Amino acid sequence: MPSAPAPLCLDAQPTEDLVVLALKGVGSQHAGLNGSTEWLHRALSFREFVCLSRTSDRLLSVVIGESFLQQVQLPKEVEVHRDWAVLRLDKTALEQTAKLGALATLSSTLQDAGLDPRAVSTLDSEHVLLRTRQLRTAAAALLRAGHAIRPARRMCTPLPQGLIRKSERCHDFAGAWRLVRRERSGGLAVQEFSGDEGPVRLQAACGLFAEVCVAPIGVVPSDAIVAEASYAGCVEVTKGVASPSGTTATARHRIVDFQPPSGDAPHAALSLDGQLFCESGLPDARYRETWARLHPSQEVVALELVSETPNRGARRQGCWVFCGSHFARVVGLSIGQGLVSGTCCGSLRQLQRLHGEGAIRAELT
Repeated sequence: MPSAPAPLCLDAQPTEDLVVLALKGVGSQHAGLNGSTEWLHRALSFREFVCLSRTSDRLLSVVIGESFLQQVQLPKEVEVHRDWAVLRLDKTALEQTAKLGALATLSSTLQDAGLDPRAVSTLDSEHVLLRTRQLRTAAAALLRAGHAIRPARRMCTPLPQGLIRKSERCHDFAGAWRLVRRERSGGLAVQEFSGDEGPVRLQAACGLFAEVCVAPIGVVPSDAIVAEASYAGCVEVTKGVASPSGTTATARHRIVDFQPPSGDAPHAALSLDGQLFCESGLPDARYRETWARLHPSQEVVALELVSETPNRGARRQGCWVFCGSHFARVVGLSIGQGLVSGTCCGSLRQLQRLHGEGAIRAELT
């Protein structure tokens, strides 16, 4: 039985969108290049990704970063096709067998997700071209297959401007909560928590929240790192997303996470049932969580970290949330920075396979 393909780490570089510049009727010695060829010479010296090709039917194509358009005046004959992106695989560190099968592995995964990738190969790298709107679909498929993508900032849903502000949009769900039950679609993979077990979430009316999930006492260090799943972020009420009657549709944006990001801000339908708070993944209730209120008060104070003195180098983000006798503090590198927060991956254990346990431990401890 053939072994599973080795996990691959791709670079979403450059982080800007690409354009395809197309010119028909170009032959040898610049025949067909009416007017100045200065734009073409400048394209070849562009600092980022550039791919130039000419087919036998004399179609010249240049794939280049969108910012190039601000540096040149293109002849009117050049067609500009926008909204392309590239995922790059560096093959230099791969074993020979992995190098030979890398492009086939990536193409098969993306095609199974309904995408039509275009490939550009060099001796030491593979470049997979996709439409920009397909990036998140591609990321989801690649992560499910065990691969990773960096930088995460290119793949993740950006935090809406002005989302973190004083408001009452989450007032009904404000308070201190403990997870008592988690299940996947169809009642599969049920987890139940009792007593002091289970994650604790402190939610403020403005949307800021901190969720604390640490490894149980006695867990060996290697497993404790993987089990560390605390994170902090802000809830957005999404009016354009359909949800069942009597629920509130939301998106949960993470600003600090001790697990690698998946790229999406997950959508969920929220509802209250007495002292219980229910969260169902959208669409199709792909998961369901039940949380029990820990404190009767809905008065919550939340503080966002905006600066630190002395400067630590890499900027950290996070928040403090207080409710009654409960307090949570989650502070760390923001999404897009570092190894863990800067790499989209299916799990921390999978990220360890790619980069080693020591590198992950050094960042999280």
